[in-house]
Amino acid sequence: WNGPGGVLFFADDIFNLKPARMKAILRGMIARGLTPPWVGQVRHEASRDDELLDLMRRSNCVRLFVGFESINPETLAHFNKHESVADVAEAIRRFHAADVKVHGMFVLGSDQDTEQTVWQTLAFTQEHDIDTMQFNVLTPLPGSRDYDAMVRRKALIPGASWTLFDGNHVVHRPARMSTVSLQTATAGAMKRFYSLRAAATRLVKGDLLEAGVRLHGYFLARRFARESRRHAKWLAECATHTGAVARPVFRDARPLSPGILTRARRFAGARHQLNVARFAHMAARISHKGKASSGRFRPQAASSAVGVLDVSSRYASGTSLVRPCLANKTATLARTPRSS
Repeated sequence: WNGPGGVLFFADDIFNLKPARMKAILRGMIARGLTPPWVGQVRHEASRDDELLDLMRRSNCVRLFVGFESINPETLAHFNKHESVADVAEAIRRFHAADVKVHGMFVLGSDQDTEQTVWQTLAFTQEHDIDTMQFNVLTPLPGSRDYDAMVRRKALIPGASWTLFDGNHVVHRPARMSTVSLQTATAGAMKRFYSLRAAATRLVKGDLLEAGVRLHGYFLARRFARESRRHAKWLAECATHTGAVARPVFRDARPLSPGILTRARRFAGARHQLNVARFAHMAARISHKGKASSGRFRPQAASSAVGVLDVSSRYASGTSLVRPCLANKTATLARTPRSS
């Protein structure tokens, strides 16, 4: 949670994994009046539960991060997603009908994908009016089935630093397209989605928040495109050599001046701690029989109530559009104690 006027982010990777638990949390928020704008990560099945959709709307859910992963039926089967392209489209429609915005997350570059899959996925997001999205390239991590398979068929790119295993850089050779095509198409699709025209369209509709998100995404997507061009050049060199080709360690786009960055971090850290204490104090005041107690806010006194929250700080990658224009700080709301 990033303070009054900010957003509460449930860090649970699959918030609706246990629907009964999610419903209990949302009912508790509504009963206690703890309904700041919130976002969370869910599977598409959450859209099929009318009761859950109603609770999300009443508890002030503003956006859901949904791992649709692909619109290629072969890829969905390979990922064991147990969903169809029609399920994805219907989930988007139902979330929108409940006044919840959708952040769609897609993975590109499986052995079932082609370069055309990238552009078809972009067209799908535009056709179904997904509010925000992220395209990541398939990143095989050690211990995963894909990693073991790629090691056996020598599909991993020699010389790829672990800093490149971030979902933004191609580190393997897909079966049906070149590494350069995957990298450049992914970056190009992101640029088209987060365009100035898209931002202007949202502005004309009167949706200032989404216009700002698209504009922020416009600059991030172009920064990502610049890094992608550098990486694609290295990938092209790797394609012409049999051994490993040295590549400089990945560095993000040029940062702000150290002085400005240091001051900003200090300010953000102090403000974050104060807001956590404020939220915990508010929760403690109204948790006992739903009645607020008297007394002014005191950070020292509120520190004992911080157990109400499980807070963790997360900082998004500079080139990632995982959380465009959303809070970096995340919090999971736990059940507050009731008096006997």
